[in-house]
Amino acid sequence: MAQSADIIIDRLKKLLNLPSDKALCEVLDIKPNTLSTWKRRETLDFNKVIALCNKHELNLNYVFFGEESDTFSVTEEKVPPPAVMSKFEGSEIHNIQLVNTNRNIILFKADKDSLPLVKKGTLVVGQKIQKNKIRQETPYIITFTNNACTIDEFYACEKEANCFRLKYKTIADIDTIIPDTDISAIWQLVDTVQ
Repeated sequence: MAQSADIIIDRLKKLLNLPSDKALCEVLDIKPNTLSTWKRRETLDFNKVIALCNKHELNLNYVFFGEESDTFSVTEEKVPPPAVMSKFEGSEIHNIQLVNTNRNIILFKADKDSLPLVKKGTLVVGQKIQKNKIRQETPYIITFTNNACTIDEFYACEKEANCFRLKYKTIADIDTIIPDTDISAIWQLVDTVQ
């Protein structure tokens, strides 16, 4: 489940021991109005946030999802725990290449294995696309109108135009898919971080 921009910004300030939004802007190398825009639009520049987390070895599970690592230990003086990578230790955090200039992206933690490349607990980055831009053999994060959500690829139905099937059949009760009527939102899978 993704968190709001305000919550993520507050966690970054807490972990970096920054007193204000202005101080965070300086660390992120952005203008204060950029941060205000992030808050107002409920979006973040994930490239900048992940790069900052990597640089300062911040726990991505905590920053994005509020999950504390078992490796944190709070001393008797109630000093905040050190910023560590926890489950991401040894993982390479790399630049995320957006598919196009649309910056409407989502970040969430996979709660189960999906596709051959997304394992349970993986952070998944997706970029929102229009339903008429669906391509075959491209991994997508799909939210259906019946509230089901999955990561899968599409292949075209043989006889119908604008009709698809799921490649990995991750949702059993969905057979054929008409994007305009069956999908509420769709993001192209951009990257994963183990």
